[in-house]
Amino acid sequence: MQQGADRAWPTAELVAALRANTRVVTEGLSALESVGLVRLDEAGMVRYRPASSALAETIRDVVDLYNRKPLAVVRTILTSPTDKIQTFADAFRFRK
Repeated sequence: MQQGADRAWPTAELVAALRANTRVVTEGLSALESVGLVRLDEAGMVRYRPASSALAETIRDVVDLYNRKPLAVVRTILTSPTDKIQTFADAFRFRK
């Protein structure tokens, strides 16, 4: 198995690593794919693949912020209304 950012994850391994059920992980991956953060192949392997360099930069910024202030990031996520999270996710949808 590969290491680092280019690692391919089998869905079953993600389920085990996250200690979640298959449905939750599958739905989460589908949401991440729809906003352009991951790609799922026909074999069920998942890779982090931001759809644009701007999106990749935003993710790097979020990771940097989380590394510096993890509680603030977690608190923001947990106290945000669901519709705001959906609006944020929708901002990354590509329009034809």
